[in-house]
Amino acid sequence: MKKSSRKDWVRDRAVTTKKGRNDALQARLLAFIFSIIFIICIIGVIQIATTDYTSESSENDNTSISQNIDETDDNIIVNSSENDIVGENSDFESLNNDDSTMMDLAEEFNPDDYDFSEAISTFTVNHSSSSNRDYNMNLACEKINGMILEPNQEFNWYGSDTTPAAVGPATKEAGFKEAGVIINKKPSKGYGGGVCQVATTLFNAIEVAGIQPTEIHHHSIGSSYVPKGKDATVSYNENSKYCKNFVFTNTLDFPIMIQMSESNGDVSATILKGTPKAN
Repeated sequence: MKKSSRKDWVRDRAVTTKKGRNDALQARLLAFIFSIIFIICIIGVIQIATTDYTSESSENDNTSISQNIDETDDNIIVNSSENDIVGENSDFESLNNDDSTMMDLAEEFNPDDYDFSEAISTFTVNHSSSSNRDYNMNLACEKINGMILEPNQEFNWYGSDTTPAAVGPATKEAGFKEAGVIINKKPSKGYGGGVCQVATTLFNAIEVAGIQPTEIHHHSIGSSYVPKGKDATVSYNENSKYCKNFVFTNTLDFPIMIQMSESNGDVSATILKGTPKAN
């Protein structure tokens, strides 16, 4: 007869008794549960590692794309600055041309780049005068003399919100003196008498040059020193803001310089053409 050990007894009990079978079932169930948990943990670790690798790879790809874009932009800038044509893209070529045009338009006007020695018109108005009248005309001429107008730039006797005054109101505070003027169709005296002769002279000079005024007013009675319709009156009432202005725009395709002078009652205006200097 085979001798039984305690080990054999424990094994037999697990098979032959109900309690033993339950204990064995529970042990296998726990082992199965622990196995499932272990497998889930392994899968989780693998997924995390895979996600990190994918994310890192994606970042590297994005960085590479960004670098490529930056390099492409640098190439475009270099080609644009050198006026190179990239491929056969007509749109890009057109863009380069537009940029060049815009840069030309953006360049500031420099009078020193032009020669103003060619006179295109001259006009002189002779009229007997007084010392105060001569003084006023000379002062107005000094304010205008040497003024340069670019193409499409405006001359405005009294000024506006966008254009500085070329002369401004002929007041005592501005340095003008009392002299003969016309008020309500009657000869009178007022500060700035004589400045209308300056405006008239300039009006005729620009008309000869081919420029028409955008605002002009004539005297209420004819002027003795020019034919009817060839005079230009300027007047300003600071209290009522009443103003008869003299305004014109340089409609020529080149800059002009205005030269004005007064001598013994004679007022002269010369329009000079601006010609680009040779480099």
